[in-house]
Amino acid sequence: MSTSRETRIRQELANKGYTEKQIMKKIEADESRRHTIKYGFGALAFVIVFAAMLVYNSGIIQSKAVAATIDGVDYNAGYMQYYYGSVAENEVYAAYNGQSAFNPGIDPSEQIQDKETGTTYHDYFIAQSLETAQSTIALCKAADAAGFVLDEEALKVQSDAMASLSTQAIVNGFSNVEGYLQGTYGPYMTIEIFENLFEQQVISAYYSRQYLESLEYSSDEYDAYYTENKNVLDSYELSHVLLRAEVEDKTDADGKKIELTEEELKAALAEVNATVSAQADEIETALKADENAEELGKKYDAFGAYESEQVVGSVVNTSYAEWAMDADRKAGDTTIATYEGADFTMYYVVKFEGRAQDNTATADIRHMLIAAELDDGVGIPTEAQYAASKEKAEKILAEWNAGDATEDSFAALVTANTADTASAASGGLLTGISANSNYVVTDWSLDESRTVGDAGIVKNDKSNIKGHHVVYFQAWGEPVWKITAESAMIEADFTAWSQALVADVTATLGSGTKHISM
Repeated sequence: MSTSRETRIRQELANKGYTEKQIMKKIEADESRRHTIKYGFGALAFVIVFAAMLVYNSGIIQSKAVAATIDGVDYNAGYMQYYYGSVAENEVYAAYNGQSAFNPGIDPSEQIQDKETGTTYHDYFIAQSLETAQSTIALCKAADAAGFVLDEEALKVQSDAMASLSTQAIVNGFSNVEGYLQGTYGPYMTIEIFENLFEQQVISAYYSRQYLESLEYSSDEYDAYYTENKNVLDSYELSHVLLRAEVEDKTDADGKKIELTEEELKAALAEVNATVSAQADEIETALKADENAEELGKKYDAFGAYESEQVVGSVVNTSYAEWAMDADRKAGDTTIATYEGADFTMYYVVKFEGRAQDNTATADIRHMLIAAELDDGVGIPTEAQYAASKEKAEKILAEWNAGDATEDSFAALVTANTADTASAASGGLLTGISANSNYVVTDWSLDESRTVGDAGIVKNDKSNIKGHHVVYFQAWGEPVWKITAESAMIEADFTAWSQALVADVTATLGSGTKHISM
């Protein structure tokens, strides 16, 4: 206490009749109280800061922060993280197939997705997440306005998915469902958010399916579409060899990866590019001399090689699509096209064999997958396990043959027995199968001797679930070009329809996006 303040207090107390002893006690008590208040406020400030840290670390603040506002409703980081993860996963898949420069091992915020705008992959994922969520909610809003109600199939899909969460949690080593959801979809996911998300996705998916099933086109519409889009509807016969130039990882004496600077990586990539580019030139010369592309692929340890592959225009690789579709292109022409990623370069050495409107009939079939039972559910089936799968498939086929042997009875057996859950609800129906289809049963389905009602067994040693397919031939379908046209027309109409719905739903990002990451 300052001297002047203490003197003033002494005088005031003396005027009130206080003795000297009483004055001293009063001053000491005031001083003690002042220190208590001073340091009490300091302690309180510490408690407030510490409590704020606890609240932040608990995720409460992050989970409450608005990550997006869609159609007037606020959604938090947990909700948007779900879509962010899906978008990022798709990009990882694209990168794996050489269709994206994204590197899953580097933070998305440290990678440029668009060099012209400087947009990072993180920003791109956020934007795509918002668009996906906006589209889903727009479809749900339209479904509600149309009085759309989920049928029994959709309700069962929804209830089965939610019921399986407990099992999924245990299988993946989590003690409870919420822990499993947070481990899978991020720390701000809750059971309530997941239920809401899943319900929205089921509604949007089944409402979309209803619209798609309503689309029909006349013969004149098909012909007009082909005339305008023959480049992407025609089938192309191409031989091509794929080479990938990339810098191999190097390690030091301790086995630790040697990290290269940007300049070192650039120099190393230039060196490997020179080598691979020279190989591409050699392969092009060989293709011109009619050497087999697949044999050349083996010789040069290629990333991929295909001899006289039939490819529909809509899926011709964009790196050389324009070249292949040139009206002046003729059989025997060759080219070398490239695609540059962040730390690799793809070289496509291509030989044009021809193009035509593909009038080959497609096939419609039904199938059921009888899985080979594995020890502990993992690994590659043994011959004995394949044999057991085939025996079961033969028994089911014999059961069907012993009955009325109709398409409906086959579909019923599929629903009851197939391990392919994706096609179980449709009775194992696969339509529009062509030479471009990547099914285990493609060759069986396209056998020219196939007639309606044929049934057989095909070994499956390629997909994730291996075993044997029991197959039923339903009918020969529309030609390849028409099936391709129909898919494109449906996609265009669906896109226009869904974009019109989205136009009525506003969507903006909020500060909560800072809590979203890969």
